[in-house]
Amino acid sequence: MPMTMTQKILADHAGLESVAAGDLIEAKLDYVLGNDVTTPPAIKVFEKLGVKDVFDKDRVLLIQDHFTPNKDIKSAELNKVMRCFAREQEITHYYELGVTLLSVRIHIHVLMAHWVHLQQVSDLLISHAQWQEALHGLRFLKR
Repeated sequence: MPMTMTQKILADHAGLESVAAGDLIEAKLDYVLGNDVTTPPAIKVFEKLGVKDVFDKDRVLLIQDHFTPNKDIKSAELNKVMRCFAREQEITHYYELGVTLLSVRIHIHVLMAHWVHLQQVSDLLISHAQWQEALHGLRFLKR
């Protein structure tokens, strides 16, 4: 049975020939995304386990979204925990943006990851020139 694009990407990242709905796999991740709701509790677990460094500071995306701008002292404290962790770990992709630009940033990262996979599985949806043109138009988003 033919695989979907998602199945091809998952199979590739799991080192498997194929995957199907319901399979439990262990896959290499392109990016790990955390926001201001999920990251502070994850940091607590990270520290409780005694982990010193993130697996790859360039493949972790931390985005303050739900509580930016801060609505109260508690949300400001949560964002401070996240900000300090990002600085301490030297996270490359740390953003304090809020909802609007969050979506754009995530889509850029997802598109870039999918472009690599599309090339790998030879199912190109757009040409290299079109991709370069799209990226050129998004340069204004760099911090």
